Amino acid sequence: MIMKKVCVLTLGCPKNIVDSEKIISSLLDTFSFTENVNDADIILLNTCGFIQSAIDETIEYINKLEKLKNIKSSLNIIIYGCAVTRLINERVNLKNEFKFVSDFVPLANKNDILSIITKHCQIPKQSIKNDKLLQNKTLTMTNKNQKHNKSIKNINIISSNYAYLKISDGCNRMCSFCTIPSIKGKYKSTSKHLLIEEAEQLVDNGIKEIILIGQETTNYGKDKQTSLYQLLIDLSNIKELKWIRIMYTHPMSFDWKILDLMNKKENICHYIDIPLQHIDDNILTAMNRQFLAGYSKILIKKIRHIVPDIHIRSTFITGFPGETINQHKKLLKFINDIKLERVGVFKYSRELNTPAYTLEKQISEKVKQKRFDELMFAQQQVSLENNRKLIGVNIKVLIEDDYDDKYYIGRTEYDAPDIDNCVYVEKKNNIKIGTFVYVNIFNAKEYWLYGR
Repeated sequence: MIMKKVCVLTLGCPKNIVDSEKIISSLLDTFSFTENVNDADIILLNTCGFIQSAIDETIEYINKLEKLKNIKSSLNIIIYGCAVTRLINERVNLKNEFKFVSDFVPLANKNDILSIITKHCQIPKQSIKNDKLLQNKTLTMTNKNQKHNKSIKNINIISSNYAYLKISDGCNRMCSFCTIPSIKGKYKSTSKHLLIEEAEQLVDNGIKEIILIGQETTNYGKDKQTSLYQLLIDLSNIKELKWIRIMYTHPMSFDWKILDLMNKKENICHYIDIPLQHIDDNILTAMNRQFLAGYSKILIKKIRHIVPDIHIRSTFITGFPGETINQHKKLLKFINDIKLERVGVFKYSRELNTPAYTLEKQISEKVKQKRFDELMFAQQQVSLENNRKLIGVNIKVLIEDDYDDKYYIGRTEYDAPDIDNCVYVEKKNNIKIGTFVYVNIFNAKEYWLYGR
């Protein structure tokens, strides 16, 4: 029997990438896979519903898929994920609005993905070997040198060098601007032994870096009598795992022991992602962040004291309801004074069914854009200043790919993929992709380093 071809498209954050990897792994025995939508018999779109722009992007993609359906009437289109859950929660009748879509699958039905797809493709049940999605299987299409026959199938759809390890799902925080608790539900940690098994096989298959993700990684294990600290100890003991990167920590659940562990374990990156969101007490209170600006400043000072060379990434929201020009200037001054190594800024998005939706003094898009531009310009100058300090320094770089005839492209331990700096390394020597080299930096821009 010729296997039906599935194309999985993913929108949104790395957490969705992991979900798509697990979906693909659950289908491996029954379907073949293609990256070309024109070759597919089934297209599965994994969606993001975090903010309105993500919903808009989902709708845009669905409308594009309708054009394919008009060309290929036998095509099955299945829409899955956060956007589906959110729109159903908002009582949108998706089946009436998009009649050409075969099925809409909310997060609550994620374990039924295989049976839903096979139903629409009319594949006999006896040919289906596995109807469970979340058996902690991951994906590595670059898996040419598998060393062990474990129960986990490894497929990594993003890189042969790094992989995301989703250690939890859901969130118990109730930030007033955030839709995640209503979409994902309460915080749930993944079993530690499953995470270690998954990480070991990823490393066996050539992965150099594992990036820990979740809605709030520092809350990991509190529902399973373990902790992020203990998980990091076990991960750091995996031979050949070169880098462990921690993303999505929360200021109120930060464990200081993690920093001591960074100093003891060479493979835990001196990098931490800790979203602060704002630096004005009134705004933080309205956001229900459960901490004030003074705590943030103490936190940063202490982190830098314990791990002097650490690079801190944070994110901030501009244009939150009621934000005054003075509150904006306070955030601008903080960025200029504290000089965080990595900063992302988001314009506040007014989301239905969140407490902030009903707040008075909503900020206009024009003002939000102006404030966003000012904050990002300030951070660009900070980043340029920080990067110029590296000129003449030898720094360890993971070579990730060829960039062009003159350069390889890579990253340092201080840079997460896709969101942070990259290093362009001159092609004076032949360097194998996926190896680590020491690079001497000779030039620096806002978000790029150049070395040889």
